Amino acid sequence: MSFVTHVIAPGPYGGAESVVRVLCAGSVATGRAVSAALLLPNGSQSSLAAAMRECGVPVDEIRCGRRAYRAEARELRRVLRARGTTVVHTHVYRADVVGWMATKRTQVRCVATLHGYTGGSLVNRAYQWLDHRLLGRFDAVVCVSEQLRQRLLRTGATGNRLHVVRNGFAGRASVSREEARRLLGLPLDRPAVGWVGRLSHEKGADLFVEAMMRCPRSDAIGVIVGDGPQRRDLQARVGPGAAIRLVGSRPDIGQLMPAFDVLAISSRAEGTPMVLLEAMSARVPIASFAVGGIPELLPADAAWFAAPGDTAGLAASIAAALDFPTEAERRADTCVRLLEAEFGVERWLRDLDRIYASLA
Repeated sequence: MSFVTHVIAPGPYGGAESVVRVLCAGSVATGRAVSAALLLPNGSQSSLAAAMRECGVPVDEIRCGRRAYRAEARELRRVLRARGTTVVHTHVYRADVVGWMATKRTQVRCVATLHGYTGGSLVNRAYQWLDHRLLGRFDAVVCVSEQLRQRLLRTGATGNRLHVVRNGFAGRASVSREEARRLLGLPLDRPAVGWVGRLSHEKGADLFVEAMMRCPRSDAIGVIVGDGPQRRDLQARVGPGAAIRLVGSRPDIGQLMPAFDVLAISSRAEGTPMVLLEAMSARVPIASFAVGGIPELLPADAAWFAAPGDTAGLAASIAAALDFPTEAERRADTCVRLLEAEFGVERWLRDLDRIYASLA
């Protein structure tokens, strides 16, 4: 059996962080040999480290200063030797760089997961371009959707190193609708449309705001959960009188999903968003742009879809989910059955085990 160390430079909250937490916790629960290495700023505390330790996951915290890639790689190499790691599995740009540097000219195999693309600024696009070139040197790359695999192929990546493995979901106990609304500060007598993610260009929180402003259901409240570089601009755009609330980052948002009557996904680019699986688990109806890997996951009769970037279409989808509660309940039931049949953690772990074994 492979000993796998997952490597990530975690933010406060995000899809990749959720993936690492669920993968590591699921591995420990099923007797697989696993650890996590977190690349952290000096003096910081990591909620991800605390959450994984609660699940019994061995965690190493690596602090070498801002952009100290070589020092991080040296420290990670020391951790890998001490753990007896045979496979390093990296997540997102910085971890890709450090993981590849740490395993270069060693017997440790290096696997990366491509979660999606951030796009946006020139700097982010440069990081993405460099990451593409680096991923071509990895022993294997896990793409969370076929759309991402095709995009990597167009950059010249070797096809036999690319593997499509959709994310899985372990499920989490949710609180009641009333308790979830109390914790988020929402009234009980108005429909609430949730949006969850990092407040950055690729996630499209600005498009969600536009859709809510065009939504024919004037009684609906938009609830934006998350933080990031666009927060100030969004707050200024929403203004004090709008029926849209920015509630900040909530690491417990999976448990608070019942607060929402609809979950909206307005991303410009996407892979397999964990928040989608959390909404499916909580039986929350979904209105989404048909972007990235989402249409691969959900059939047309399981959610309401709009064309990417079509905020009028997304507004109409949100309104339809609110206006037809019986149909919304039917589609939510379809999502639950799909989640149970195709997105279990054990299936996810077995798919990754086969990749790890092929590298031995």
